Parts: sequence; structure tokens; C-alpha cells
Amino acid sequence: MAVMSFLVVSVLSSVLLCESYDVKLSQVYFDGGFLFFPVKRETLQQRLDEINTHFDNDVRLYLPSPPVLQDIISSDEHVVTVGFGNMTAIAFEDALTNEEKENVSTVLAVIGSMIPYLTSEEGGSAVVTFQETLFTAGENYIKVNLVLPPGVVADKLVRIEDDNKNEIIFEKDDLLFHATGKQQGSCEQLCQHVIDDVEELENERQISTSGPDFSVCDRFPDLDVDFCNVYRNPFYNQLLKEAGTNVCIHWKPTNDVKNCKSNFQVEEISQQMRDLLLLDNTTNVIEADIQKGTYDIRLVFPCIQ
Repeated sequence: MAVMSFLVVSVLSSVLLCESYDVKLSQVYFDGGFLFFPVKRETLQQRLDEINTHFDNDVRLYLPSPPVLQDIISSDEHVVTVGFGNMTAIAFEDALTNEEKENVSTVLAVIGSMIPYLTSEEGGSAVVTFQETLFTAGENYIKVNLVLPPGVVADKLVRIEDDNKNEIIFEKDDLLFHATGKQQGSCEQLCQHVIDDVEELENERQISTSGPDFSVCDRFPDLDVDFCNVYRNPFYNQLLKEAGTNVCIHWKPTNDVKNCKSNFQVEEISQQMRDLLLLDNTTNVIEADIQKGTYDIRLVFPCIQ
């Protein structure tokens, strides 16, 4: 299972009928993981109904039908995901001067919650992941993944790696999450992993209720990178304004990305964190993946019709 393999559709803009654009944005080196928890579909759809009120352009998200992942969850369940790790903005590392690098970090340490495997129409197939929350280890960073919501600085965000073991500790006010895990068996190339295990989900995209954030391009106006060139292109810029929050990120793994099946357990979790993840009486991690490697980041807009 891989969330980061995170539709080409047609939309009627205010000016003309056009197809969605899928453009190269950047490259990111990701080193992190994903923990999957079962949640009742009824409870999760109620959350989605509230989320849908915050989208522009009539974008709506629903649970897929038929349900997915029926080999590991029951028919009345879906999943939520805790994702964590470091994202390194590769192109910016090469383009920024040493002086500029003193004022901004190209490495973003994060933890956040997601609702994967959603559909854009009732009764549809899974095509999109919703990024709900984001917590960061600092404030001054480059966020290449444009659809990530504004990051809230964590009081504590620590990841410990030792051989094949992983530990993640997160604290923010009343939110507390502590999990430990260990790699199970050998790692495999993510592309092959996706094709073999969840082929029907390989076109999945990532979306949020936050519009794309290109503020780093205004901060460093001389940056010559694909990320900022898309923003400065008048044609793309106008379409992005019209798309509003109807913008998706497609994480396309390169051949060096490895997926490592892991076994995780929650050591400690606060009630507030349970509520955030919609967990009831269980904190059972039903699936866990550790991923490392370089991803091509593509921007899809408008994303959902």
C-alpha cells in the first residue's frame, strides 16, 4: 500500500472549455512513513461532509464504492493515515545561494493526517487523497508540495532511526502521538509495489482545502526552477487562480524509491489525537510503510470536475 503515489478531467472555466494541465513542478527526496488506522465509514463520511464545505468550484469528496482494502478492513470501515518524515526540495538546494540557504530550509520535517483513497463523486472509484492536517518541526522552510495545508509548528517532533527500527514522537498542546516500528523483510521498488498491490489506485492524487502556495517564489524572485517558472507563466497563473482549491499534487516515484513493509504499534496517544484521527476504541496500526527515495512532483489543475 502506498499513499504517496499521491485524473485528467475536463472543466468549464469562466472563459473556455479546457482539459486539466499536468505539469512538472519539482523533485523531492522523501524519507518517512505512513501508518494506516481503521475508521468507521459513517464517521468518516460525516467528516468529509464538513470538509466539502471548504472547497471551491463545487469540489466534493466521498468514500469509494465498493470499499477498498477489504483484505485488511471490514466493509463498514475505511482508513485514515498518519504520515511523517523529511521532504527535501532538491531543485532548490541547487538553485539557492549559500546566503539564501541561511534564511530558509530546504528540508521540511513533518507529521500530518490524511484520508486516502477517496472519490470525487458518489459511488466512484478511489482517485484522491485528502491532506487534512500538517505539523512541522520549524517555521522557515520551502514547501514544494503545494497542497499541504499551512503547517503548525509542533512543540516536539522527533524521529529516531536505528538499523531497521523507527520511532516517531509528536506533541502539540493536547495532541500527543508516540509510535514505534520495525521493518519486516526486505524493501522493494515502489513502482513495482504499487502495480502489484494496488494497481487501481496508482493514479491517485493529493488535495487539500488550501490553495497552492508559491510565496517562496516572491521571496526569491530570481530563482530559476520549474516550481517558480510555473507560477510566473501568465497562462498557468490565470488557470491556477480560476482553479482555486481544485488543484492536486501527483507524487510520481522514480526508480530509486523503495517501500519497506513495517510493523508499527502506538505506544501512547492522547484523547485529542484520537479525536483528530476519528479513532474509537482501537489504535491498531493495520498497515505501515517506510519509504525513501526521489519523487517527481507534478501539479494537476483543475483536478476534479
